[in-house]
Amino acid sequence: MSYAWKDVTFKAVIEVITMTIDEAKQQLQMLKADYARVQGDLEKIESIGGNVRPVTRQLKQLEEEIQVARQTVNELEQ
Repeated sequence: MSYAWKDVTFKAVIEVITMTIDEAKQQLQMLKADYARVQGDLEKIESIGGNVRPVTRQLKQLEEEIQVARQTVNELEQ
């Protein structure tokens, strides 16, 4: 079903924007929680003398994803 722009209400636009901001914030929180979990895993692996390289790579990837998610939230809130 397609709509002409004249059919789009201001309220509908605000709902979509808000939903998007909320989703972006939720994604950021999930990434932060994953980071904390993986960081705990890293500490456990270090304590037993295990190979931390894969976990360190995972933390680096999560840091990059968090940075992108944070930037997205900031842009959407403007």
